[in-house]
Amino acid sequence: MSPRLALASIVVLVLLGIGLPGHAQVSETPSLELPPALGERDPIWAFLVNVGWFVPFERDSICPANADCIYNGGLNVRLGVERRWASGLSFGVGYDASVVDSQTVYELGVLQALTVVGKYVFFDETNVHPFLSLGAGPALFGDTFTADTYGGVVDVTGGVELELTHAFRLVVAIPWRILVLREFTTAQDDVRRSTSGGNTAFAVEVGAVILEGP
Repeated sequence: MSPRLALASIVVLVLLGIGLPGHAQVSETPSLELPPALGERDPIWAFLVNVGWFVPFERDSICPANADCIYNGGLNVRLGVERRWASGLSFGVGYDASVVDSQTVYELGVLQALTVVGKYVFFDETNVHPFLSLGAGPALFGDTFTADTYGGVVDVTGGVELELTHAFRLVVAIPWRILVLREFTTAQDDVRRSTSGGNTAFAVEVGAVILEGP
């Protein structure tokens, strides 16, 4: 072997064994940071607003026989804030006010409720999210945001959230409400009401959910 060929062979072996620094950096495979697993994501805040129309189903307690009924259905507005976890569970508080058709007894009957709500949202991996929720809390009922009586409500709600963007969803919900009020007398007609049992109603609501950004 000639000295020139031997020298060239040695140089090639050295380069293959040691490698050039620049080429070593290029050949390195960049590391990819995967998103956190579903159960590892941080909880987020959700803000809700719904409007709807409710229809009483059972109202003999608040509307006794031979008296004008003060619970004939009406418009309701619901506001809420929730803390949502990646598992689908959420807990929050809500406030709602219902403007009630009360015939001539009240100028403007108003039912107000403050509820603590637990919810489960299904199918996080799709754009359509069915949900079930249960809420309960105190309530006030009277003429034009006054309180002629007080009591409590229980709301069982089913519905669906339609995801338009990461942070915005449309909501369709059907709440079923149980309303129990303390016995009281409406001064306008001197009728004793809520002497026994409770009242029920269902509603159809539409609204929106705004989610906290990542």
